Amino acid sequence: MNNLSELISNLDFLLLFFLIGLSYVFMRFVLFRHMDNRFYKLLALVFALKILGTLTNNLLIIYYWKTGDAISYYNEAKNLCKLMLNNPQNIRYLFGPVEQYDALIRSDSVLTATTSGAGLESNFLVTRFCTVLFPFAFGRFITLNFLFCLISTIAQFRLYLVLSHRYPHIKKYLGIAVLYMPTLLFYASPIFKETLCLSFIAFAIHHFYQAARRHNMIANSILLLVNLILIFLLKPYVLYSFAIAVVVVLIIRTIFHFYGRSFISGTFTIGVFLALIGTFIYYIDYFDPYIAGFANASNFFQQQYNDSLDDSSSFELGEVETSMAGVLQKMPQAIYTTYFRPHLWEVRKPIVLFSALESFCILILLVVALARKGIHTRQMLKDDLPATIIFAYVIVFGVIVGLTTFNFGTLVRYKVPAVPFLWVFVLLLLAYKPKEAKV
Repeated sequence: MNNLSELISNLDFLLLFFLIGLSYVFMRFVLFRHMDNRFYKLLALVFALKILGTLTNNLLIIYYWKTGDAISYYNEAKNLCKLMLNNPQNIRYLFGPVEQYDALIRSDSVLTATTSGAGLESNFLVTRFCTVLFPFAFGRFITLNFLFCLISTIAQFRLYLVLSHRYPHIKKYLGIAVLYMPTLLFYASPIFKETLCLSFIAFAIHHFYQAARRHNMIANSILLLVNLILIFLLKPYVLYSFAIAVVVVLIIRTIFHFYGRSFISGTFTIGVFLALIGTFIYYIDYFDPYIAGFANASNFFQQQYNDSLDDSSSFELGEVETSMAGVLQKMPQAIYTTYFRPHLWEVRKPIVLFSALESFCILILLVVALARKGIHTRQMLKDDLPATIIFAYVIVFGVIVGLTTFNFGTLVRYKVPAVPFLWVFVLLLLAYKPKEAKV
């Protein structure tokens, strides 16, 4: 689309107001019909802020950046809808592999979208969602972005309710972690991969929690599996991070559970632990190609970002050695960069300022939490399995993103799937009371 101003019109805002009203009624009287007035005020406020974040992003795309993946996703959805209207059999492109659609794009000059042209199934998954939602958005760019905003609003409130039930003692602060963060309002509302990814994560946690409480176990288990598959298709490393976190935490907790119960169980546990260490050392060479590949990818991305024309938001971590030691050496710096940068003095663009302020706040809050309750961190992790998994997930995710992203503009988006969980962990640490201090 050469003239981006065609993406917006006065009619769009009339349609938007109609959809906003209809959506709020749907959430208020259907999805969350059993909540209290305080919740509905929170819902209205957060919904309004997310809509504002979505509109701001859209206006920046149209009048300032004049480009963006969201435009390509919109064009592809428009293409697919046009193809299906011309011939209903063309619905096969919606469910077929991305290569099939790419071949069509290259053979038809009328189809101008480019996002799936990279041949990425993850990009095409976003296109599929845009295509399904396209008729409900009346075929308009602004309203299509709004429907993504609506999905993420529902998902984040589902997550908020689960965490509020699990941790009622910090309920009044969970809104900050899950709902109010600028990163979530701006980068988890419009047409972004991160919007869908965080939504799938939130829905997965909701359905897992419901299944664990034996509420419609079969339906919730199926929906949990569907959301996990969607996360894998959209951002595999998010699911890998969570899987690694769960496995490591369960192994460590199992070892500590049996250790010290008796001489025999303690001896057996030590033996198993040493066997695991020995097995890892023996087969460590097996992981060398993967470690080298990861390190090379990190160095390649770093060079690619630094060679870009826009170097105002680029940064370096230094070359990563293609070895386990090299990756381990960069891990602390990668984690710090993911969650606590950009610093305030590294801001070169106004759009990055809010993310810098958010990073500064969570850094200060973490320092305060460690200063006040750091001595009890181990005990909290021992007492609270979900908090332990959250902690491990944040660490693993931070390493992966920190070692593969070297531009603040993309970093603030890529860390979205972990931002609320970092805040939740810090809030839990601040509110933790050791057993001996509890009345």
